[in-house]
Amino acid sequence: MTLSHHTGSWRWLFRACLVAFLLITSATSGFAQTRASVPSAEQQKESAKLLEEIHKLSRLKTAPEKQDVVKKLMASSRDKSLASDQRYGVLTTVIPLAKDVGDFASWLEAVNALVGAFEVDANKEKPRLLVEYLEANKSGAALKPAAVDEALSLARAAAQENRYADAISLLSATETAVRRPPAANALNKVVAETRDAVTAREKDWKAFQTASTKLGTNADDPAANLAVGRWHLLQQGDWKTALPFLAKVSDAKWKAAAEREQTAPLDATVQFAVGEAWWKIAENESGAMKTALLVHAGEWYARAQPNLTSVLEKELVTKRLDQIAPLKGAAPVKPAGPVNPNPNPSVTQTPPPAKPGEWIDLLEWSEGVDWAPRGIDWNANVEGKPTKNGITLKPKAGANFPLPAIIDGDYEFEMELTLADARVPVFFVGFPVGLHHMGLQVGESGDHSGLHGIDGEHAWSKKETQRTPSLLGTNKRHRLRIRTRHDDDNAEIKIDFDDVKDYLNWSGKYSRLGRSTRMLGRLSIGSHECSVTFHSAKVRMLSGTIRRDVITDADREQDRKNGFIRLAGEKASAIKVGASQFAVNQLPLGWGDRS
Repeated sequence: MTLSHHTGSWRWLFRACLVAFLLITSATSGFAQTRASVPSAEQQKESAKLLEEIHKLSRLKTAPEKQDVVKKLMASSRDKSLASDQRYGVLTTVIPLAKDVGDFASWLEAVNALVGAFEVDANKEKPRLLVEYLEANKSGAALKPAAVDEALSLARAAAQENRYADAISLLSATETAVRRPPAANALNKVVAETRDAVTAREKDWKAFQTASTKLGTNADDPAANLAVGRWHLLQQGDWKTALPFLAKVSDAKWKAAAEREQTAPLDATVQFAVGEAWWKIAENESGAMKTALLVHAGEWYARAQPNLTSVLEKELVTKRLDQIAPLKGAAPVKPAGPVNPNPNPSVTQTPPPAKPGEWIDLLEWSEGVDWAPRGIDWNANVEGKPTKNGITLKPKAGANFPLPAIIDGDYEFEMELTLADARVPVFFVGFPVGLHHMGLQVGESGDHSGLHGIDGEHAWSKKETQRTPSLLGTNKRHRLRIRTRHDDDNAEIKIDFDDVKDYLNWSGKYSRLGRSTRMLGRLSIGSHECSVTFHSAKVRMLSGTIRRDVITDADREQDRKNGFIRLAGEKASAIKVGASQFAVNQLPLGWGDRS
């Protein structure tokens, strides 16, 4: 073994340790800040004594006096030098004072700071405090529309997590509050609509639980399959899970539509027929179910539209898509997401991680993203601007575009794309497997089709990762699906392409995966001297988390004040390592560097 080989090995080991250190630092400070324990009773007593001495809390009588103290306490709560037990005392003091004077903005900021900084159950404590706030609104004069919005948001979030008692408690307090003048008749309609939606969801939830139990003893029970399928498509928006259940119902139309969709047709005429099937079923439904069916029919119409040859069918699809457009986004209970613990609402925070099983639209996340200020101008590879309706890569050598998401865990990734006329049609997908970054190339050139990165080599260097050249029809929509799983010892990658299941499968030791540190945790799309339009790109986590990588200057400034850094979205940070450099979340050195 040569001295240069020793040096290269040690250099890689040092880099690996550096990556691990940075990821651990980010995880423990940037992505998952530790919450403090609730102070002891003695500490709380000491804080209360100190605050009484400073602000004379027991002597406050008038609203202006209380409001003045609220303002001072809120300023104190934002002071980073404040001891943890004292911060708890300040926040728990300001919350009832802000409630008394109807200062909802200060109340909300204090509550968010409390549940974000201390080990309290946000799902219980915040609704409880909000019910108290609403019940204190005896005259109605102090009630703000923002308080109602917050109550409805928390009620929807509780219902989404099947905590119906919490949701109803919030809605009951809100209904009582909005009936009092001057709030009466202004907000009660939206509150009533939310209660109806929550009640309907609870009914479906109970039916779903009963049906799930029944399917445990009779998997083919038509009524139970309908209840379970209805729950997944209507309340979860998860058609992929719903379809196998709907294919077992007794209604012939539902059964036929579900079975046809399960074939995942790529032919435009068949896609149009799937849309028609769901449209006709929707005509006999009402309410939220009708909306869900129409929106889903629209998804199939939109897939078929570009490749339909019939002029009349195209006109019908255009007309129906116009009818469906106003319904998009409608849902009986919209997920409100986890409680935002951000103590400063004026600072935009990175969205919370998605729940396992929840599909995330990465094109929607990509809309308007500009990479240029953050290190490398990936946008220079895109025609126009990236939008939720599609991303088109220019016909240039090695055109690449990272999707703005950081993935940590196992996941499924699906996308649809069309290649324009090209001499050699080809496209790329970069995807993470744990801390490793893999590459898939699909093209009509046999030398370059397959999975890159096993043992640090290209696909054509290993028979196990090669793939027979694909017939990439230009101006034809293709579909790709990638599924990854891994642990400390083993990894598995499964890839389907168009109608070919198991287009490429690999499993083996996790340590054999590519060592490239470019784009840690990222999915990326690419092409080579061929214009490619990516119509859809979505991912759902099987385990772990995914975070949208959109961080504003305000976020970074807040991070610096909080005393931590985050890797996601930052401009490439070059750190000297021997004679080379290492870049976080960006391309290190040249494209082909794997040292």
